[in-house]
Amino acid sequence: MSLKGLAVVALLTAVLLLQSAGAAETAVREAPTVVKARLAVDASCSGVMTYVVDAEEAKRAGLWRLWLLLPKEPLRWSVEPHAVHEVSDLPEGSEGRRVYSNVTFDLSSIEGLLTVSFRMDHACLVNGDRGLLLTPLVSYGPPIRGELEITLEGLVEGVRSVEPWSPHVEVHNRSLSVRRELPLTVNRVAIDFRPVEEPFYLVSSRGFSVKTHQRYAQVAAAVIDALANASDYLKAVFGEDVPDVTVEFFLPRDYRSGPEGFAPVPSGGSRVIGLNLILLRRPQGYLEVIAVHELVHHYLFEVGVGAGATWFHEGLAVYFSLELGERLRLEGARVMRELIMQEASRSRQIRLSEWKPGESRDSDWYATAFALIEGLFRLDPAGMSKALLSLRDERRWISSGEAAAEYLAKHLNEEALGLLREAGLLPKVSRHSDDGSTASATTVTETRGDATTDSDNHDRSGTIAIDEELLLISLATAAIVVSLLAIRDAKS
Repeated sequence: MSLKGLAVVALLTAVLLLQSAGAAETAVREAPTVVKARLAVDASCSGVMTYVVDAEEAKRAGLWRLWLLLPKEPLRWSVEPHAVHEVSDLPEGSEGRRVYSNVTFDLSSIEGLLTVSFRMDHACLVNGDRGLLLTPLVSYGPPIRGELEITLEGLVEGVRSVEPWSPHVEVHNRSLSVRRELPLTVNRVAIDFRPVEEPFYLVSSRGFSVKTHQRYAQVAAAVIDALANASDYLKAVFGEDVPDVTVEFFLPRDYRSGPEGFAPVPSGGSRVIGLNLILLRRPQGYLEVIAVHELVHHYLFEVGVGAGATWFHEGLAVYFSLELGERLRLEGARVMRELIMQEASRSRQIRLSEWKPGESRDSDWYATAFALIEGLFRLDPAGMSKALLSLRDERRWISSGEAAAEYLAKHLNEEALGLLREAGLLPKVSRHSDDGSTASATTVTETRGDATTDSDNHDRSGTIAIDEELLLISLATAAIVVSLLAIRDAKS
């Protein structure tokens, strides 16, 4: 078949699929509601998530088993009546794999309703004039019709946004109600709201202060305890103290991409650590591990390592935060180490020397920097300890990743130096060419910027023919994309 014929067939198929998608959507709307989910959150931000499954309607629709995503460890959910068929891990790389399990229920013996519920300690988060309510992952299968209701009592002055958008949003007497049809295409609902005003307090102890609301007083105390214990260790490592650190919590504008924490270069006597409150929804101690990570940055600033030595800063921050987190028996440290080791094991070539301050990098960059620092400590622990302790005495500003590697080279043994060379942070050993000149062992790739070939001298008629083919291919591709979107919408 010609390209023109293919394009026509694809367009006709798209039209037919759009019509069938509309019919399927109507059928879904008219189907009985089998799953009802409700997240009820009080003014303390503690919530209860409940699923109610109409087993009779499910069986009438030919559905004998249903799976839900439920919290993994510890076993926090309850079910009535008992109908658990199987509990399994989510596939590698799945969203929420470390937090949720896939729990399958056998509906064949259930008469009436199946009820599953669990608590959420931080269903919503509040910081100043920002409030964020995040549901758990609301995912089940097969994708039958359902409803989700979210309520937040006594805390809401107004709503900024609901994602994904919902036509059913009500705010009355400082309470919020949102209703959505299920299944969701993004598996989670995020509500950005303006909370009832709450004053800030300064919780201070042992040279550390946390600026926060009274609702997070216990969280602040745990963060201060972790920082103070870590500081006792880091003083011995760097031979220097970092006094008067203030911690400030924040909520990112986009909960999916906000930083976990930050430590700006000190200005005068001000030393600040920023911590993302969303980390409270991670495993116990995760927030404290990130706090220690940022504290390490301040110790490095104090002994003369600038932000430009990015791989050195981040590698040491990850290394010491994991070491100290595990000494403090924080579950978050174990979880984070597993994630970092998985990233580090992937064979991706990363040039750490290209990592500049302030650049947003994927987690594999942090994992690579950590793996290098851990390798240096393994190959030459005495040399690394001496190098870090000597930073205080030398008092020279290390402003780049290359300068950090050169500084370490003065203190490390040959095995550790080899690791730095493999990472591309030190020049490789020079070799002599046949003509007596010295050449670097580093591979150089040649490029030919001015090279031309006969194919560059194509004629105009050939161009027109190619453009026509491209147009037809584009039409056919567009039709196929429309078809796929129609199918997706019908399923959702």
